[in-house]
Amino acid sequence: MFAGVNLRVVTCLLLAVALVEGGSAVLAQESSSGAKSSPAKSPAAKSFSATKSSDSGLVGGFYGNLELRHHLNTYYDDEGYLARREPSVHSRLQLGMRFYDNLIDAFLTLGIYKVPETQQVSQRRPELEVDVYPINNEYVTIQAYGIAQAPFSPGDQAPVDRETEDRIDAGDESEGTAVSLGLTPLLKYPLAAGSGKLVFKTGVDAWTKMYSRRQYTTVKPDEDDRDRLGLAPDESGEQEIEDYAQHYATEGMIGLGLWNANIPDLSADIGAFYETRFTPVYEKGEDSTDYHYDADRSSHFRFRLQYQWSPRITLVNDLFRFHEGRFGKLAEGEDRRFRNIARITCRL
Repeated sequence: MFAGVNLRVVTCLLLAVALVEGGSAVLAQESSSGAKSSPAKSPAAKSFSATKSSDSGLVGGFYGNLELRHHLNTYYDDEGYLARREPSVHSRLQLGMRFYDNLIDAFLTLGIYKVPETQQVSQRRPELEVDVYPINNEYVTIQAYGIAQAPFSPGDQAPVDRETEDRIDAGDESEGTAVSLGLTPLLKYPLAAGSGKLVFKTGVDAWTKMYSRRQYTTVKPDEDDRDRLGLAPDESGEQEIEDYAQHYATEGMIGLGLWNANIPDLSADIGAFYETRFTPVYEKGEDSTDYHYDADRSSHFRFRLQYQWSPRITLVNDLFRFHEGRFGKLAEGEDRRFRNIARITCRL
């Protein structure tokens, strides 16, 4: 799985996880006599796919996770043949705090990642997220969230690896601060099945994004302007203008979780996701610029296996399969068809 990735980086990160687990166990033993009882498990993260552990350790409301990931993106050409695979190794640290009986969850995410055939280790764009859960019970979860991405320089980044499960583009090229605001209602219906349990779930995630710096895009002149400008047939006449209209996106999902009492540490989950991004398309006239929204649709399945190795170590594997439009043909060309994320999470 880790072929093509610098083994020294992987080894160091694994040792870090092991050391943190051992150190945390000692600290937990020393402080257990004076520790408060643990509150309820943290609510599900945005977009139905948590990047932080759902049962993070708590000491007076504080928690932390150290995570090591291996990503593998797979691309196919227009004729259905394997084009390339892009592996990478990621490490991230999350530190957070919960308030008011888990009504508010605020956490900072820091990380680094490395791709093959380079010695460069790149920084993941730092993020500060605040989640609010006005309703969170066995059947209904409503989450409102805000995510602030710190300024960064795209020139310092290694090749981009977009975080599908994060609902924001890790590869955003805006150098200033970027803020995402979203709302995620989720319905769940647990059902006993012999010695196991099934959980049916459905929901939607809706979000938009704002920036601390002006955004720009290009616009083509209409036919009247082309004639007026006297452009040749092979000239586009594109002009750069400010992208001033708000962008929006939604993602709907339906899924099924499975758990069995005979193997309580293992659980499985399958989900279907349908995403629509509403992007403004500008039309530049002689005296003004107008716009309308175009909808870009995509979909994917996610297959998840999760194993609770120990009270502090969780193993998760996510396999994604991407489709064009509403579960149309499999993605091809520059759109990845498969993605696998294997990760080890250590509670601090």
